[in-house]
Amino acid sequence: MTDTDFQFGLAPDDLALQRKTPYPLIPTNLRGVYANPAPPDSFDPGRASAADLVKYGLLWPRPATTDEPALAEAWNTVFSARWREKDRIVPALRSQAGKTHQIRRKRRTTDGSFTSDAWAGCVFTGGLWSSVTAAWTVPTIGRLLGPRGAEGWNSTCWLSIDGFKTGRRSSCDVLQAGIEQSIDDGGEPTYTVWFAWHVPARPSAPAYVHQTNVVNFPVDPGDTIQCYVSYANANTAGYVFVANLTRRKFTALTLAPPPGATFRGDSIAWIVEAPNNDGLADLPARLPPVKFTAASASGPTGVVGNPHHADTVDIVSPDGRLLTTTTPGHFSVTVKGAPRVYRPRRGVLCLDGPLGNHSAAIAAYEPGDSCVGR
Repeated sequence: MTDTDFQFGLAPDDLALQRKTPYPLIPTNLRGVYANPAPPDSFDPGRASAADLVKYGLLWPRPATTDEPALAEAWNTVFSARWREKDRIVPALRSQAGKTHQIRRKRRTTDGSFTSDAWAGCVFTGGLWSSVTAAWTVPTIGRLLGPRGAEGWNSTCWLSIDGFKTGRRSSCDVLQAGIEQSIDDGGEPTYTVWFAWHVPARPSAPAYVHQTNVVNFPVDPGDTIQCYVSYANANTAGYVFVANLTRRKFTALTLAPPPGATFRGDSIAWIVEAPNNDGLADLPARLPPVKFTAASASGPTGVVGNPHHADTVDIVSPDGRLLTTTTPGHFSVTVKGAPRVYRPRRGVLCLDGPLGNHSAAIAAYEPGDSCVGR
């Protein structure tokens, strides 16, 4: 970590947050972001009272016996086994200054779907939401061959509350967390846990209004990730829980609200994003399929959001070609890359094979090109 990790932006009112939080807050290297306490090794979430869950900063409430079975299944998948203190990651954080994940150039195509230039997945708009969760398997991306730009290529899978504007009164905030799959300019893939609480720009904005990486959280392709994001403590904080179910590691974070945060909760989303500065030229020939399971949302009134009833979003090229297909299911969301064919640029190797089955490398392509052999 460098000094800039502490100094980027001004700190929120940390003392006010601590007074309103019913569990100890453990400072991280980034002001305004706290690690939640680790429960003792003897702690059994399945038998603990609601008060004891909160005492240890486990803010994902245990579903009632009358709730939808899918909700209980998701909660039990995470908490049926005890999380020991050694499993908890106290995060080392690094803000990615200027890097955000906002919807751009969104259009409604039918009553049940939208298109955008970077987002694919499912969204609920309207209503009142306070939490969203899902599990997914981290997709494998191939090694980049041939020259690329200075920033390589990246995609990301994430969940969010707010940020999907559909009218003047829609929230501009977005509290989100997920996994980034990226390829650096040397052609090597990396996988990173991140979160952000974006609000409209203000001079006093803290560092985590931009993507903030948890650089010491272990994650590899093929790992199963469970993520839970919520507005917490009577809308006085943000809460992010990320568990690597494969490696039995987790982190739970409490975030001070950045200045201007509204806690409106008028949209939630499960998204696969291709947020490259070069636009769609860096979208791979076939986007690795991603399936969000145990995907649900809830609101303070007890409403439950099932993606089966949500709107879909898919990525289109500037000339209107569909590049992804999203399929909502019963508490699930599946995003696949639409079939595409490419011709490599001069000096760049193009490999055949379905990237979705992890047998092809990613090269540099031009939209509309075709690939014929190597």
